[in-house]
Amino acid sequence: MVSITNEKIRPGFWMTARVERVRVGLIAGSVLLLVVLAGLFGFARYRASKSWLDKLKKRSGASLVRETNGFTYSQSLKGKTVFTLHAAKAFQHSDGHWILHDVVITLYGLREDRADRVYGSDFEWDENEGVARAVGEVQMDLQVPSGVVTTPRRGSPATAEGDATSNSIHVRTRGLVFVRKLGVAATQEQIEFHYGGLTCVARGAEFDSNPSALHLLADVQMNGEMQGKPMALTAAKADFDRTSNLASFTLPVLVSQERRARAESALLHLRKDGSVERAEAMGAVTLDADTTHLSAPRLEAVLSEKNVPQTARLLGGVKMRSEDAARPSEGEAAEMRMRFDARGQPAEVTAAGDARLTAREADGKGIWLAREMRGDRLVAEFSASEKGRAELRQVHATGGAMMRGDSLASAPSGAAGAARPGVRDTGVRAAGVRAAGVQTTSVSGDDLVLNLATIAGGKARLDSLHGQGHTVLRQTGALDELRVSSGDVLDVTFAGVAGGKDEQAKVATAAQVGHVAIENRAARKAGKAQEVANGKADRAMYTAASERLSLNGGVHLADGGTSLVAASVELDQATGDAEARGDVTATLPGNSSEATHVAAQTAVLHKASQVAEFTGSAAKPARMWQAASQVEAASIVLDRQKNTLVARPAGGGTVRSVFASESKGKDSGASMPGILRVESRSLDYSETLHQATFSGPVRMEGALGEVSGQRTTVYFTPTAKGAVKSRPGEGLMGGGLERVVVAGEVKLSQPGRQGMGEQLVYKAADGSFVLTGSAGAPPRMLDAQQGSVTGASLLFRAGGGERDSTIVVAGAPAAGAERAQRARIETRVRQKPE
Repeated sequence: MVSITNEKIRPGFWMTARVERVRVGLIAGSVLLLVVLAGLFGFARYRASKSWLDKLKKRSGASLVRETNGFTYSQSLKGKTVFTLHAAKAFQHSDGHWILHDVVITLYGLREDRADRVYGSDFEWDENEGVARAVGEVQMDLQVPSGVVTTPRRGSPATAEGDATSNSIHVRTRGLVFVRKLGVAATQEQIEFHYGGLTCVARGAEFDSNPSALHLLADVQMNGEMQGKPMALTAAKADFDRTSNLASFTLPVLVSQERRARAESALLHLRKDGSVERAEAMGAVTLDADTTHLSAPRLEAVLSEKNVPQTARLLGGVKMRSEDAARPSEGEAAEMRMRFDARGQPAEVTAAGDARLTAREADGKGIWLAREMRGDRLVAEFSASEKGRAELRQVHATGGAMMRGDSLASAPSGAAGAARPGVRDTGVRAAGVRAAGVQTTSVSGDDLVLNLATIAGGKARLDSLHGQGHTVLRQTGALDELRVSSGDVLDVTFAGVAGGKDEQAKVATAAQVGHVAIENRAARKAGKAQEVANGKADRAMYTAASERLSLNGGVHLADGGTSLVAASVELDQATGDAEARGDVTATLPGNSSEATHVAAQTAVLHKASQVAEFTGSAAKPARMWQAASQVEAASIVLDRQKNTLVARPAGGGTVRSVFASESKGKDSGASMPGILRVESRSLDYSETLHQATFSGPVRMEGALGEVSGQRTTVYFTPTAKGAVKSRPGEGLMGGGLERVVVAGEVKLSQPGRQGMGEQLVYKAADGSFVLTGSAGAPPRMLDAQQGSVTGASLLFRAGGGERDSTIVVAGAPAAGAERAQRARIETRVRQKPE
């Protein structure tokens, strides 16, 4: 947290390889234990040879007793017997040579805590030259120090006398030669010894009394069992220095089942009791387990008094390679350290210095899924399972830490509307084609802590991840869709295994805190640019099951030409829909050159249908504006696909609208200012129909004067086909004003004039007004100069060029008539100049 994963990141990817490497380290530690046994054997033989030499060099204090069937020779030191030689028969030649038969030599420790035996059928001793030669086979039973005790394996060979115990070493060789002056006993023949169920064979050996060393000269081989499994150790040469408690090997190779460890040389630092305190392997150190290979220039290990590994280090550039056909992997680090528990099981493994581990895994369908984890330092922690095995529990990565993993992403082949998590519908499913691909999840940061859990079969899986410092969560989909979030702190949980499908590289939940920034790129569509959305927030929470991203605290979102600012936003990443709350400010792209802006308490934006819903309250309504036009209401719904707008108040409130337009009369040339203010109970606007409908009561003021009624419809001049709307005021209830129709209890107020009727029609082309009524309630105009004017319809203009007012009366009604008489009255009144 590679492994590492959005998908199946299977964390187990790097963990499995790492556990194998740790096991190889354990094998190396066990090898060191076997080497110690060989060292103990050498020390015992040296003690035997040294005591023999002392006896022959000093005649004082020695006694020779001839017996019927042989003789016994003994050597004492400070009143204690340290050496005895018993021969069944002895013959002395005149030239100083001795022939001894059925010889048993016993060497005693100074503390009388040990008795080693050397025995053979025939020995020759040249007293003048100080050389002793064994004729035929020589055997020895050597007791090891009391601090080293092992249990022999079943069926291990005993001594010739049949009294070998678990605390002794049985040795067999031929052609042994001892040179008294040099203090060296040597043989060129094969030497073999048994100890604790192990058999060691070498070709040629030297026992040097000064500096108390044993040298196995060639073809060193050790066979037996290690932790209940067959093992074999070979070396080109082995040396044991008892004075400095050192044992060294040249070209050692350890093989146990399918595991192998080798190096150019190895050095063991022994305790006084013979156990290994510290081990070093130098030069092309290689540890192999099955298909996994681990190599480094140097290996150092520390063991307990019971030869249980405590710590180990691989230095000088560590490399790992796995040739597993189903899951090949490789890794490297400058250094690797291992710490073991009291049983020798790995407790902690640390890889430092640009540590990296990569792996690939086949999904069974011919698709390879990549896994990767890296960092300047990787620390893996283990715990013991119920069966006593070491199980990986946590990985801590620091310094440019990153984990990545792939998983399969496929769309179902069902209905066209079926949704696939993480992948947008690009029309592939509509055609009945099943889309499939690979999606990748990666997490990076300054400090990552990955926690693992154990599932059935003892397999480790990703459980959760905690990251700090410049954290980044990146998810790349099968169709190149991209989701990236960055922040100060990151917490992730993983999907694991569900329904028999391994999805542990896929993110289940992700929470990010502090300076959160997000970037979403939609799936690529043929012939279209990839959609990009960006955002910022104080906190972010992602839930994969619902594919919802919750943003809180100073949220800023930008998606194409749409931007959104709010206290909190819920974003559906599958559909692109967003729900915003708290001081919402939105900017929406319009069909004109002017963008649409909205301020509201809440907002819901539907990306596919391009419907935006904004809500406020009676006290604080939502407000939408574009250039000089604006709408205020408790609820505003904008459909950018249908080009409609619906505004509704809260309770008994009103909808307030302001729209700008400009029109010039063709006949009069009158220019009407484009500002109209409207208060209504509702507003329905259609840019396609080029009209805005206000339901009542409606109150309008501005270029037309003050007008009220129950329903008002404003018609706008359509933009010529192919023309670009670029003039100020065009777009939302903008553009050229064509006409205004006010119906139901119409009241009109203009300077010096008031009118009443059932319908008022204003035509922008000539700046004319037509006020009409009904048979029972004809229109009526009150003029400051003319008094009251009525008729079937009243036509007039406002703001004429001659600064006068003209009222045209058509069809003045006759009292009591069923139908109005057709009459036309025109009155012209010259107004006084101001």
